[in-house]
Formats: sequence, structure tokens, C-alpha cells
Amino acid sequence: MKKFKEKSDESSHVDLAPLVDIAFLLLTFFMLTTTFAKPNVMEMGLPEDSKGGKTVDVKPDNVLTIRISKTGKAYLNQGLDKPKNLEFDKIKDEISKFVKSNPYIITTIKVDKDAEYYVMVDIVDEVYNAGVRKFALADMNDKEKAEIDEIEAGNSDTVQNKDSEK
Repeated sequence: MKKFKEKSDESSHVDLAPLVDIAFLLLTFFMLTTTFAKPNVMEMGLPEDSKGGKTVDVKPDNVLTIRISKTGKAYLNQGLDKPKNLEFDKIKDEISKFVKSNPYIITTIKVDKDAEYYVMVDIVDEVYNAGVRKFALADMNDKEKAEIDEIEAGNSDTVQNKDSEK
């Protein structure tokens, strides 16, 4: 007979095989029952090959240009008009007015290379929600950048003058 306080030669251990089996079963269960979020995709029409295409004359009044400055502000102009600053909340309403008044309007979104990416995505979203299904994305040239910088500088001078009057 063994004494109560004597150590036995047998060591006690826990069998981990059932634990591993249950872990893999749970992992498999959750992998098979989880649904992944489907990405929201907006279809964008790509231009056709220029070899078979024809050129179309466009009247300046049929062109709506939305410019995004490096600061993230939006500017809107129709034709050859001077761009005007547009609050983000009003973009959809303004563009839908243009679309209703002229169904043949051509929309161009010009984004400064230094602008934040999410601003461009938000603007494209607003343009699409305003009813424009065909639009072009383009870079701003130096002349357009200078024009926007001049407008922003003029707006900041106005704000500074109002603050100095107080």
C-alpha cells in the first residue's frame, strides 16, 4: 500500500486533443456562416477607342466644371464663367439644377493633385446622386490652379478684413 503523502510515479496530464478539435470546429463554423460585406461599386463608363470615334463640337454653355482645390474646397462653373465656391451641402442641389435645365450638360470633375482622395470620392458621390451618370475626371492645369488659388486668396482677404473690423 502506498502512503498518502508519497508522490506517485504517474504524472497527471490533460488531453488537449478534444480542445483542439472543438477549436477547429468553431473556427470552421464561423468561417462558413459569416457573410462578407459586398463592396459598393459605382459603374463608370470608360471612353471607347478613339480610332472609331467621332468628334463632337461642344458649346461652352453645355459644360459644367467642378474643381476641387488642394484645400478640399469645391468650385463650380458653367461654360466660361468664373468658378464660384460651393458649400459641400449644396453641391447636389446646384448640380441637379444644371441637369434639369440642360439634359445635355457635360460634367467634368477636375481635382488638384494635392487634394485629399476622400474629397474626390465624396464629390463623385454627390455628382452621381444629383443625377449625372456620365462625367469625366481630369487633372487641373496650372492656369486653373492659379485661378482657384486667386479666388481662395481673395476669400481669405475678405475674412481677414471682416476680422480686423471687429
